[in-house]
Amino acid sequence: MKEPALPQVEQAVAETVSEILRLSLERCMKPPLTIAGIAANGAVFVVQYVQSEDGTFRCELLAKHDPGGIQTPVNLLVVDAVGSAHHATFELD
Repeated sequence: MKEPALPQVEQAVAETVSEILRLSLERCMKPPLTIAGIAANGAVFVVQYVQSEDGTFRCELLAKHDPGGIQTPVNLLVVDAVGSAHHATFELD
């Protein structure tokens, strides 16, 4: 069964989080990586990327609160297993 399409903002945020994951690993951040997002309207999500023994990652949704959807800008904080952190702000053009 095909999953329903995400709304435009949520899809863009998901793509941005995927890119942040890739860049974080290139910058030698140590898994698991926890990404927290806080949107302008107070929507919040927290996901954790855990690496399996075969090297693949699985995403676990730890928390989500978005009663009105996600509105940009969204501030994203990435924290790794040793406490290194990066911040990014996401906005739609």
